[in-house]
Amino acid sequence: PGWPGRAINRRLGRWLKGYLHHRLMHKAELNGVELQTVNAAYTSQTCPRCWFASRGNRRGDRFRCTNCGYAGSADAIAATNVRQRGSDSAITRFMSASDVKQILDVRWRSARIGRAWDSNEASFMHQGASRTWIESRTAAGEVQTPPVIHTAALYPPAVVVAEQEAPDAYSVKNASFV
Repeated sequence: PGWPGRAINRRLGRWLKGYLHHRLMHKAELNGVELQTVNAAYTSQTCPRCWFASRGNRRGDRFRCTNCGYAGSADAIAATNVRQRGSDSAITRFMSASDVKQILDVRWRSARIGRAWDSNEASFMHQGASRTWIESRTAAGEVQTPPVIHTAALYPPAVVVAEQEAPDAYSVKNASFV
């Protein structure tokens, strides 16, 4: 017979996640705050400035983007990315990590050449379509490139709770409690 420790650890881990979720829901409800569960894939490895996602960006509790040099606390950067996921329609809660990585790579390539992306672009890439960039045409038929979008300005301040090892993370919108 195997060790009962592994099964007990698994049960305790599930219980703790359930308890944490229950307490977060309770506190959010008491304070009139919306609590969302988001996909946490690559949140601690993605640069919030240039969208570059790499395991090499994170070393312990420090984050330094190997693409643009952006640096900070790995936990704070992961929390920023979790907050952004709360309003990201392209990355869904149950999407596989490889699909999330593909979307992040599209965003990074777009940011690298100074073009904007939107959730439709990521959806096209996710569905395997050959169209890479979102473009619109004027009445004269000229191609217009969308402006660069600085996503940090799109998200209101919030308190965010993330669980690094979990498949989900919790994003609390417009919260004033900890």
